[in-house]
Amino acid sequence: MLEQTKQQLAALRLNGMLAALEEQLRTVPHQLSFEERLALLIDREVLERDNRKLASRLKQAKLQQSVSIEQMDFRKERELNKSQLLSLANLSWVKLHRTILITGPTGAGKTFIAQSLAHKACLNGYTARYFRLLHLMHDAAIAYREGNLYRFLAAVTKYDVRKRARNLIF
Repeated sequence: MLEQTKQQLAALRLNGMLAALEEQLRTVPHQLSFEERLALLIDREVLERDNRKLASRLKQAKLQQSVSIEQMDFRKERELNKSQLLSLANLSWVKLHRTILITGPTGAGKTFIAQSLAHKACLNGYTARYFRLLHLMHDAAIAYREGNLYRFLAAVTKYDVRKRARNLIF
């Protein structure tokens, strides 16, 4: 009967529950009630699904590096406004469907800031996408020539957060 249950979990693609069940059978003493054991199985499945969704959002974002706001270098010569950046990190601008423009001199960290905010958005359940401006313009020109500009623009604007390198626009 247990093998049939395992096969059914696998067929239903409940891989988190299957892994948790096998783990329980190996390690957990059966002192837990049925409800507690079932709760552990469900929690594991939810965690597995959340992790897969996050991995998918991060892959789809095509960020060039793994970055976070916490890694931000606020040295005085960079002239970054720490309170403003931390305010942007709460993502209220995404919730309000607002655009932010990041400008500054070379080396100020515009790309790092934008990718950090996109990474934070992915962690909070939003979709994001990184584009290099040159590639974005090239792809738009090709789509225009092929008569697919509206489809291209629809694909680009489907993300909650869009980032273009150089003068960065969200």
